[in-house]
Amino acid sequence: MKIGVSVFAWTTRLGRAQLDMLPKIKEMGLDGFEISMFEPVILPVVEVRRAFESSGLECTICAILPAG
Repeated sequence: MKIGVSVFAWTTRLGRAQLDMLPKIKEMGLDGFEISMFEPVILPVVEVRRAFESSGLECTICAILPAG
């Protein structure tokens, strides 16, 4: 079993502050971090990938895509 935490514990929008928390989340013994994706075009994909690769956490996504 793997256990993670969602960005929704802090905010609805992923930002630098949340990505900076990833190493601490890993140190706490969690396996993954779920990010929100309300607007895919503004998701900082390169930053997100680098942050997850360096932290060793798995990434899951909660996608809520409004019409259009």
